[in-house]
Amino acid sequence: MKAYNSLRVGCFLAYRAVKRSSRYVTVLIVIILTLTFLNLVAVGGLLIGMMKGSEVGFVKYLFGSMTVRPLTDKEYIQRADEIIGFAKSLPGFVAYAPRITTGARLEANYKERKKGSQGASVSAQVIGIDPIKEGQTTLFPTTIIEGRYLNPDDRGKIVLGSILAGKRMLAVLGQSLVDVYVGDKILVTFGNGVSREFEVVGIMKSKYEILDMEGFVSLKEMQEIMGITDGRIGEIAIKTDDYLKADQFKRHFLDAGYDKYNLLQTWNDGIGAMMQDVLSSIGLIADIIGSIGLIVSGITIFILIFINAVSKRRFIGVLKASGLTSASIVWSFVLQAVFYTALAVCLGLMILYGFMVPYLDKHPIDFAFADGIIYVTDSYVYWRVIVLIIVSMVSGLVPAYMIAKENTLNAILQR
Repeated sequence: MKAYNSLRVGCFLAYRAVKRSSRYVTVLIVIILTLTFLNLVAVGGLLIGMMKGSEVGFVKYLFGSMTVRPLTDKEYIQRADEIIGFAKSLPGFVAYAPRITTGARLEANYKERKKGSQGASVSAQVIGIDPIKEGQTTLFPTTIIEGRYLNPDDRGKIVLGSILAGKRMLAVLGQSLVDVYVGDKILVTFGNGVSREFEVVGIMKSKYEILDMEGFVSLKEMQEIMGITDGRIGEIAIKTDDYLKADQFKRHFLDAGYDKYNLLQTWNDGIGAMMQDVLSSIGLIADIIGSIGLIVSGITIFILIFINAVSKRRFIGVLKASGLTSASIVWSFVLQAVFYTALAVCLGLMILYGFMVPYLDKHPIDFAFADGIIYVTDSYVYWRVIVLIIVSMVSGLVPAYMIAKENTLNAILQR
């Protein structure tokens, strides 16, 4: 009962203190704590969002929600038409993109080389794509930065990734072609020994660097080069209405037994353990930055409460002389700290969800490897709010306890 009465009196004192405090000081305190909260949540969310943006880029530019590939002992997909038909019958299916990938040697200035000078050459993957179906499944058509996209009936036309074409800083001599522009002719020698001249009709740049190191021709021409007359394909990328439910989509294929004939991978399978490790590391960095923000927040609240308590030493001494317990006085300062923190958290949540998250969703930061967004889950925010409030309580408790335990006569006489 005594503790309850101390809490009640503490609440009353905190209410009176907040009501009579300077508005400018209150606004300043709330702004500082709001910025601390945003640093704790938004900065970490932005770091994680960069990796999530990379994941989204992997899905949207290359992999789709799910990809079907041949088993290691096969060169092409088994029962491809049957798989496509089955995919179309499933709920959530949107589109698919058939592909054939092969290794090749690309040479620029090869005509001059034939006359005696050395031409630039590089080994790379060349992918045969159906331009229409690829555009329905991935964002490939939007990646063209020079020239044009492929047409379904193109022959002797090729699109090069910007790294392969030597147009980016990551391009390395010996691993990229040099001085290749739209309209240039290059010689491509495929893995089966077939050599053909191609005109560079486009150069693409994506958020996924593996794509930027490859070349692209029409699927029909690739099938002709590989001697395929029965429509065989080497890969099928499937787009669904929600890539986060790819595991459920894959389950239908597993239940139908298609994993006996082909390799079935969701985007999460394909992204690999390395990317997952990177994501975990980024999360750790976000936690470290957030911990620093918590320490700054705790110190800020400590200083504010301490200054406030010291400036009211005489008042506190008078209260104690009037019969108020030290517990009531401590509670008053702790509750003030919690009030300011709660107010700052509410304001921070409004800024986070009302402005920052939706704005960056529509206008992501253009990083070289991903679209930067703020990615925060409810649990991510919840636990940081709880921790921040606990820190504010502790930071308010320590200075308040130091002042409240001071000798009453010394406090009144300012000694």
